[in-house]
Amino acid sequence: MACLESNLHIHLSLLQVLKRLEKHREKTHLHHAIDAVVVACTDNGMIHRITNYHRMKESNKYRKAPAFPQPWDNFRDDLFGHINTWPRPEKILQALNSNQPLPHYMMVSRMARHSVTGLAHKETIMMHGGVEENSGRTIGVKRVALQDIKFDKNGDFLMVNKDTDPATYEAIKTRFLQHNGNQKKAFAEPLYKPSKKDKGNPIRRVKVEVERIHI
Repeated sequence: MACLESNLHIHLSLLQVLKRLEKHREKTHLHHAIDAVVVACTDNGMIHRITNYHRMKESNKYRKAPAFPQPWDNFRDDLFGHINTWPRPEKILQALNSNQPLPHYMMVSRMARHSVTGLAHKETIMMHGGVEENSGRTIGVKRVALQDIKFDKNGDFLMVNKDTDPATYEAIKTRFLQHNGNQKKAFAEPLYKPSKKDKGNPIRRVKVEVERIHI
């Protein structure tokens, strides 16, 4: 327990250093990336340095408080430089439409945060996506082929984790609109995931929200 409390204390201390990076916490999931960096940096050497920092700070032997130790020089600036970019769908769509290289952004892979209760709808073979926090609706999630996606007139559709993988979403939407809503023609040829280098992996199926049942 003491070891756990020590690591939590170190974790929170590092988060104080990274506090300004959480400015866009509600718009992105980059705080998960910050947490991963914090965990990776919390080794025995870092624990020892932070312990000495608090020991010196509490001893009152120094007129000026010692600087909080960082994993390496310019750690905060380096981390901020890498994480200060997040997906901007409009920029990705512009690049796809003009056949330009995709803009740099960091994509955080994460599990959906839903409370899982109840059973999936018995008439549909689907994954149970959980319960929507605000409305209390059950979310049904199903993997469907691109030809079976239900688009609206603007080419939008209910893709799961659209906010964390906008490049895939915009690629599918763009292909659909390029063929004037004819899904059979739009996806007759393979569609590949946008990539900065070579051709990306083929996109055959995506997870979509297919039904919401009020409970």
